[in-house]
Amino acid sequence: MAVPVYFNDPTSLLQKCAQSMEYNYLLDLAANETDPVKRHAYVAVHLVTTLTICERTATKPFNPLLGETFEFVTDDFEYLSEQVTHHPPVTACYCKGRKSNYIY
Repeated sequence: MAVPVYFNDPTSLLQKCAQSMEYNYLLDLAANETDPVKRHAYVAVHLVTTLTICERTATKPFNPLLGETFEFVTDDFEYLSEQVTHHPPVTACYCKGRKSNYIY
């Protein structure tokens, strides 16, 4: 079955994974928080915000090739993702905060 190309999003799945890091300032807040309950709450809220890309995307991103990587570096964090297997599709990612010392 042929699918029209406009059903696809012009980005890769690896780029979509990087978009889930939009609210990384919450991890900065968690890393600097002394109260363990508040720290846990910041991390939990960040986990929920990673799902916001699902509600904003109605199109399918392109499948990355095996071994394809995507790097995204800002003033706040460094993000790296790689497609490690194709069947089943598995993407590995690594994110390190620059303002505070967290690793995701």
